[in-house]
Amino acid sequence: MEQKTRDDFEPLKPDQVPLEDDEKQLSIYLARLSNFKIYSQACALIVIFLGIIVTIGWFLNIPLLQGEFLGFPGTKINSAFLFIIAGVCLYLLNHQSKSWTLNVSRILALFTVIVSVLTLLEYATGLNLGMKQLLISYLPGNINLTGQSRILSAFNFTIIGIAILMASYKYKPNIMQTLAFLSGFLALMGLTSYFYGINNSYTMDLIVQMAFLSAVIHIILSIGILCLYPDCSHMGRITAQNSGGFMARRLLPATLVAVFLMGHPN
Repeated sequence: MEQKTRDDFEPLKPDQVPLEDDEKQLSIYLARLSNFKIYSQACALIVIFLGIIVTIGWFLNIPLLQGEFLGFPGTKINSAFLFIIAGVCLYLLNHQSKSWTLNVSRILALFTVIVSVLTLLEYATGLNLGMKQLLISYLPGNINLTGQSRILSAFNFTIIGIAILMASYKYKPNIMQTLAFLSGFLALMGLTSYFYGINNSYTMDLIVQMAFLSAVIHIILSIGILCLYPDCSHMGRITAQNSGGFMARRLLPATLVAVFLMGHPN
């Protein structure tokens, strides 16, 4: 990965590098931003890879590759396809040297939003808008299954698609990062249901149901989008070369881990 320079990022803000004349502090800050960009690219590649693995699992009818293990439900083929598209969008946004990469990412992000919105409409209205058999019909053999994403995944794909569209225009980075965080938080809720169980008497427990592998991929995708512009808005406060940024980078991961450890049943 090539090293990013100061000109590759937004102009420095006073609260990001308090000692702007300190070349050592500035070098550390720029190196951190470059690392976060690498994290974003790595997340994009992981999402693409896992999406392809799940798709292969569907075409070869291998439940393990679909994410079915330890009694966990598998990832739907529509979700796998959208994961690949979203991962490609994120990867292209990390390489904006050519205009065609932006145009392709915007088209794919818009497609993601359309498919996920139509899926939500199917759940809300009961109408058959073609999402159930969108990709299932291309699979070998007569498979009487539904390929549509689950409700939470469809909602997540909607806000992820919108976030990617906003990122492609660098429009309102604060809202874009908020949407990415919301997607990751909802996926985390879906993930916790496998640790704490689901009570069918609670509506929220039914809403947050999501395939285990899908929840993991959604979280990775959200992290990748958050790391896309590490010097902007909310992420700019986390990556800042000051005491606030230092504490945020260490407390946030610990806080997320603590949620699982403190709430896990004995």
